[in-house]
Amino acid sequence: MLGRCNVAPVAALAVIAITGCSSSSSPAAHAKSPTPKPSASPAIGSITIGGTAGDLRLIAAAKGPFQSANPQATIQATVSPLGGELTAVVGGSVGAGLTDYPKIAAVGLANGDKLVDHVVGINRMLIITDPNQTVGNLSIQQVGNLFAGKYVNWNQLGGADRAITLVGPPAQSATRRALDKLAMAGSPQAPGIMAQPTPRGVVQLVSTTPGAVGFVLASDLELPDRVRRLQVSGVDPTAENVERGTYPLWFRVHLYTLGPDTGAVAAFIHFLTSAKFQDSDPVQLAGFVPLDRVYGVSPSDQ
Repeated sequence: MLGRCNVAPVAALAVIAITGCSSSSSPAAHAKSPTPKPSASPAIGSITIGGTAGDLRLIAAAKGPFQSANPQATIQATVSPLGGELTAVVGGSVGAGLTDYPKIAAVGLANGDKLVDHVVGINRMLIITDPNQTVGNLSIQQVGNLFAGKYVNWNQLGGADRAITLVGPPAQSATRRALDKLAMAGSPQAPGIMAQPTPRGVVQLVSTTPGAVGFVLASDLELPDRVRRLQVSGVDPTAENVERGTYPLWFRVHLYTLGPDTGAVAAFIHFLTSAKFQDSDPVQLAGFVPLDRVYGVSPSDQ
């Protein structure tokens, strides 16, 4: 087993359309969906997945071993536009949706009450700066004030005399909503945040812009990325510290079905939530934290 890694490749919103046969199980401690029975036979069917590059890393880690165990099931994954995942599920245009949004985000959607929530991963948010930044730690309140635009120079936070450049994902992304819940304390995010269309764009702009600071998911980072990862409230943003309950910027990744999961989607959920897969090296390297090691409630899930 590899040690925990506080960097990882790409994690945010994904959509799955699935057909087939079999069944699944979902950990009752983390999801509100009915507990399905374990798969009794290999799944049969086609699984098509769309989502952001970050969340698709979890799917990429699962694809090979799932298809090996279910040779008559196939998974195809493509990057999809941000937003609209829950709407697509309740509208019936996709079979299931993988997103960082909790079910409360479906309030007001037609048939939103029929969505069944399956928690399939734990991710964490990182605050990143250009590699030469001297500030290494911020409190949660400072993180909120920073992205609210209340600081304009790093010397206000004990750093060098350099203007602050705010960088982030598009306004409609679930990552922006997660920051609202985790750190903003009701304050609006600054209109001057330089929104980048992809997580890679956020990372690249922050890494090459003196004074830049941004927020991404752990699954959005890769080992060669030259950015500084800030402590939050004196705690390093590692998977181990999420497990210990000391790193505060974490949240659950939800997969929704319209009604109980069936067929190949049930088998895939069963596989995604199994301890064998969750504790595997590929999941850790992709930036996710095993489901069975995280307890409590994240403000992002409320």
